[in-house]
Amino acid sequence: MRHRYPGILAASAAVLLFVGLSPVPAVGQTPTPDAKKSSKTYTAPRTADGQPDLQGVWNFSTPTPLERPNTLGDKESYTDAELARLLKEVAPLAEGGAADRDTRPAKGTTADVALAYNEFWSERGRPLQRTSLITEPRDGKLPALTAEAKARVAARVNTRDRPAQGPEDRSLWERCLSRGEMPRIPGTYNNNVQIFQGAGYVVLHYEMIHENRIIPLDGRPHVGPEVRQWLGDSRGRWDGNTLVVDTTNFSDKTNFREAGSGLHLIE
Repeated sequence: MRHRYPGILAASAAVLLFVGLSPVPAVGQTPTPDAKKSSKTYTAPRTADGQPDLQGVWNFSTPTPLERPNTLGDKESYTDAELARLLKEVAPLAEGGAADRDTRPAKGTTADVALAYNEFWSERGRPLQRTSLITEPRDGKLPALTAEAKARVAARVNTRDRPAQGPEDRSLWERCLSRGEMPRIPGTYNNNVQIFQGAGYVVLHYEMIHENRIIPLDGRPHVGPEVRQWLGDSRGRWDGNTLVVDTTNFSDKTNFREAGSGLHLIE
């Protein structure tokens, strides 16, 4: 198993943001003391057909929030000393801290029943040096919703406020059909992705709902606008040792923070 340093760039209409996801060692890994030093001279291994070899199981768990907390203002990164203190604060959470899922609310209450998962399932990961996953815009915040997006939010809230009218009225995620969200942001658990490579293709196999993205690398165009898919239509290319994946043709049944079917995602 190996760990990687992925980045995500998402564009929707005139909105452009960069989300950086930092590595966390997969199970069984032990980071070396001079890992940071050796990364400067690292040479990527190659597959049989000459691609940079990214194959393996990667974990992207981290408690670092998507958006920068208001209390941090324009602070983009923690100092080394601040990060060390943060690590000490996060470590005890699995042992009775405020976020410990084994600390139950009053038995039989709605909060107790809704909690669902105990601490065994939690994948907290390590905080990043950065104060948010978003690095662009510089304020670490998602841009404000447009009027159209606000209307979609209101429609979804109204739907949730009434009983489901049948199984198709439940969410894709609840029915385990699709995570229903791209790009993938770290969650409570199932933050693993396995990468496979073959001649002309890269495949991303997500632990969450076991979804697969088959990504051609041969320069073929996207499918026509009439074809819409839950995970979009992905096309890949190599920029040096970096895999760049361009995805369009999302379905309006899925959304990333209220983006519509016009979402254009570059990872």
